Parts: sequence; structure tokens; C-alpha cells
Amino acid sequence: MQFAKTGDQIRWAYQLLFKLEKFPKTGAVLLLASGIGIMWMSNTGFQHGWLNVSLGLFVLLEILAIGIVPRKMKRIAECVLASTGERIPDGYENLVKEARPYLMSVHLLAALILVLMISKPF
Repeated sequence: MQFAKTGDQIRWAYQLLFKLEKFPKTGAVLLLASGIGIMWMSNTGFQHGWLNVSLGLFVLLEILAIGIVPRKMKRIAECVLASTGERIPDGYENLVKEARPYLMSVHLLAALILVLMISKPF
């Protein structure tokens, strides 16, 4: 939430974030299931290297996005929602710095999977 400048803005942003977070998780599970279903129906199986790598990266992405990132975000949200007023809560910046590598990894993996799915390099 780098654009939020006050405690109230950060609290509003995190409340919105937690209301919306279920949609990407549900979509990701449906995406994986439909992708495997299409592979099964078209008899391609695991014959393409780019597809195998994409699936492996997707599983890693889901481990991060469903397992690790929510715990980090929950700690940030607890810090933010426990505070009041306009001041940014103490410890918020440290918690964000701790979560940032995991969030960046999720975005990087998603971009890499997208490139593999479009280019089909091998």
C-alpha cells in the first residue's frame, strides 16, 4: 500500500484488500483444474516442457499465494487495524518490508508463467 499516506487510508485499503482476496484464490484453483482438464481431454498430457515448467511454477506460486503471503498480510492487517488516527502505525514499515519479497515473487512467477504460456519456448 505504497500510495496510502495516512493511517485511515491504510486501514481502508487493507479492509478492501481482505474483502477482495478470495476472488483470485478461487480463480487460480479453477484455472489449474480447467488447464489439467483440457490437457486430459486433448491427450497432450505432460508432453510439452513449457507446460510442465508452467505447472510447476504455478504450484509454487499457489504455495506462496495461499500459504505464506496471507500469514504475512494478516500480521500487517493486525498492526494496521489495531491502530487509530491518521498516524501510520509503528512497525508497519518493517512488516511491509518483510512481506515484500514474497509479494514480488508471486508477481514474478505469474509474469513468467504468462510468458511461458504465450511463447511456448520448448
